[in-house]
Amino acid sequence: MPPERDRRRLSLKNLGRWIVIAFPLLAILYLAWFQVIFDSRDRLSPSDAVFAGVFVIVWLAAAVWAILRESSLLAAIGFSVYSIAILIGFFASLYLGSGSPDDWSRRLSQLDAVTLAMGTFTTAGTYGVTPMSETARGLVTLQMGVDVIATVVIFGLLAARLTELRTKLP
Repeated sequence: MPPERDRRRLSLKNLGRWIVIAFPLLAILYLAWFQVIFDSRDRLSPSDAVFAGVFVIVWLAAAVWAILRESSLLAAIGFSVYSIAILIGFFASLYLGSGSPDDWSRRLSQLDAVTLAMGTFTTAGTYGVTPMSETARGLVTLQMGVDVIATVVIFGLLAARLTELRTKLP
């Protein structure tokens, strides 16, 4: 019978595997859920925004945990890529939920919202879509801050993992 410490380590390793398997599936369900919401109504309710925000925070925490704890480099890279997709999907949802002509220079389609989120994330900008209200400017500013922090943390950890693996090679 393994000692208590080894059992805890084994159970954490199993938990890590389940997180690596379950979270991409949850991410797909999350994005599908937002698609259903926007097909059925025009605006994002505050409770939907809070739910999405909590999901993104939990996702990023799980990604950091997986990058630090999971032994598989492929899982660490996967969580990094999934994290970018989740951030872009989250902010596209927020932009689409506040996509009236009062908030933006034109009414946003789903593609416009994704393009705006991608343009903000990559700092490339978007053509012809500008925030017109305080709410819209606040959302874009929030995305810029979150993107910088998430990118630095997630890719910093990933770079540290790659460096660690490189130093272990003969």
